[in-house]
Amino acid sequence: MAQYRARHGALTGAVATPQNVAINPFGTDTPALQVPEGASAIKQLIIGLATSVVEVASAGVTVCVRLSGDGLAKGGNQDIPVGGLTNGTTSTGKGNMTGVAMDVDIPVVPGGTITIQAAINGVDVGTPEIDVGLAFA
Repeated sequence: MAQYRARHGALTGAVATPQNVAINPFGTDTPALQVPEGASAIKQLIIGLATSVVEVASAGVTVCVRLSGDGLAKGGNQDIPVGGLTNGTTSTGKGNMTGVAMDVDIPVVPGGTITIQAAINGVDVGTPEIDVGLAFA
């Protein structure tokens, strides 16, 4: 049976700058999440990504999520491209949203911690919001 953990972040920094995705989606700051006891791997990443209208027409970014910490059994960062955002207008009537569930197989250490970061690359689109969910099994 899967166990799910999620974190939220606002990507306010410059492009190619890793930023912490560290807020519990229900409002509490929790910098790292703990791997549940009995879990052997992350089996799915669930990403919610959105931005309101941007100031620059035809702006676009790609988004990469980084997992790190002693909760990863293989050690080292796991950098995973998860999607992108585009915008072709400066009208206040348009925004973009993306949601994706990606199957993965990342071995974990029960009780260890995982830090989630995200970075945008491309033309600055303002402040995208991202939720990153991890499905442990």
